[in-house]
Amino acid sequence: YRAMIDREETSDVLKNIHVPVQFIIGEKDKVVPFKHALAQSHLPSYCFLSILRNSAHMGMIEEKEKSFDELRKFLRECSVK
Repeated sequence: YRAMIDREETSDVLKNIHVPVQFIIGEKDKVVPFKHALAQSHLPSYCFLSILRNSAHMGMIEEKEKSFDELRKFLRECSVK
């Protein structure tokens, strides 16, 4: 937990990345508040955004099937590019 709090700022990575990025955001997340995650999703030039309306920070568990479907769509879309 301390390491996550004390880690170096790396948002430049998202600003400068040249590959597709998938964000799967839990609307009820208290660890990474929704508005902060949403703002970060605007940093990459090519972003896929999925919002899990009934999840907090662990969407891959809380909405397992929806998370899997969103990831599958992302991979399918990126494999065509």
